Amino acid sequence: MIACVTPKYVVSHYCNRELALADLLRKPIIPVMYDKVPWPPPGGMSLMFSQLVYINMKGTSPLTNTPVWSEIWDVGFVYGSQISQFCLVGVKSV
Repeated sequence: MIACVTPKYVVSHYCNRELALADLLRKPIIPVMYDKVPWPPPGGMSLMFSQLVYINMKGTSPLTNTPVWSEIWDVGFVYGSQISQFCLVGVKSV
């Protein structure tokens, strides 16, 4: 699951439920920060997000001080095989 984190996301009841379900089903959660939010976000999401590193889409990576796109490449490389198992391949539309 890719969580697009914004101030509205962290207070949304439906987003909290979606994140809780993904966590319960042990789906990979990749938080992507689109706006300034304290990390981990306050409230119910803090337990699930506290163990994760987010992708900062606004500038440079907080960990490596490199452009955001290089971090996205790294995440795709590391998690690509895990995420691909949840993708539908060869499904024909009706």
